[in-house]
Amino acid sequence: MTNESVRSQLEGVWELHTSSEFTTLDLDATMETMTDTPAVLHVPTAMGARGREPVRDFYRRWFVGRNPRDFTLETLTRTVGDDRIVDEMLASFTHDIEVPWILPGVAATGRAISIAVIAVVSFDGVLIASEHIYWDQASVLGQAGLIEPSTMARLPVAVDQRATLTDGPLNELTGAGRRPCRGDIGRATVVIPAGPAIPDRTERTTRIPPSAPSYREPGGTCANVNVRRPTRRLRGPRGRPADVPPDSHRLWGIGRQISR
Repeated sequence: MTNESVRSQLEGVWELHTSSEFTTLDLDATMETMTDTPAVLHVPTAMGARGREPVRDFYRRWFVGRNPRDFTLETLTRTVGDDRIVDEMLASFTHDIEVPWILPGVAATGRAISIAVIAVVSFDGVLIASEHIYWDQASVLGQAGLIEPSTMARLPVAVDQRATLTDGPLNELTGAGRRPCRGDIGRATVVIPAGPAIPDRTERTTRIPPSAPSYREPGGTCANVNVRRPTRRLRGPRGRPADVPPDSHRLWGIGRQISR
């Protein structure tokens, strides 16, 4: 069998799999396209299962027949190898019922949602061995109204992903609404993982000098930036313990030296 015929066969199995999930809602037909030890992982929400019976139970309880009536899945690009298919898709639906795999535990909001989805589908022979599904959950939460619009306006998240993938505007998240500004004194803390030498992971909030950048909120005012950083215990000039952020003299322009 040539590589071309194998790839064509894989595409046919994947098409049957998705049509059984979303169109005919046939659980048995869905499972017939999979190996004896499949894995289905919706990575952003950690919904899925590993193993044939757990995957069947996941499909029965949380997926097949649990999508809105207007759910559509449009394939934008497809890459097919000898044992793997990668699909770039656009999923669109009205959140008029709970959709457990993408918004688990969230009651219907009535909002329209449209997101780019990547599916990495691996095969063992001509049967599906695993599905790893990825999408931008921040965009989903924003479109569902689960993040306040004022908060979404300050976040670097593209909500209209259909426009991004077609002929929509680009680079708008770098506009005046989020440009760095100067002049306001903010409070910052940078969190740095503590290593073996910092067992207590203590934290310190440091006052940023006026020259340090904060971020401009809509309306032109500067917002405080909270950054957390653990401190290490050092010895001050007279031998007394002093909690000082590591490398603070370089970060904030403090010129004095601290002796150990």
